[in-house]
Amino acid sequence: MPANVDYLRVGTWESNVYCDIAQKINEHHLTKPGHWLQYHGRRGQDGSVFHGTGSQAGKVHHICQISGETSHDWANHLKLAIPGDNLYCTRIDVQTTIECPKNYDAQDFYELSKRK
Repeated sequence: MPANVDYLRVGTWESNVYCDIAQKINEHHLTKPGHWLQYHGRRGQDGSVFHGTGSQAGKVHHICQISGETSHDWANHLKLAIPGDNLYCTRIDVQTTIECPKNYDAQDFYELSKRK
């Protein structure tokens, strides 16, 4: 069953890692000023990307997130986007979508999940 990444979030304390990823995002997406939670930075015109800097635990923290079809490509090529061995992240969140099996019935699955 094929699976695709449809959401990717990378958090890091390392400014150089953030700058490398943010630069690559800006090269491939039209962005405008934006914010998410305590992070201020740039948001994609279509809303599918965001990168920014904020305070976490009293320190400067950076976050980059990508959703939709482009996140699958980014998940496959994230290491290539960062020069050398500089990819140090405190957290990477990934969400995937898989195809449902033939004859899949959501109601049957729900009923099965209620059984003890």
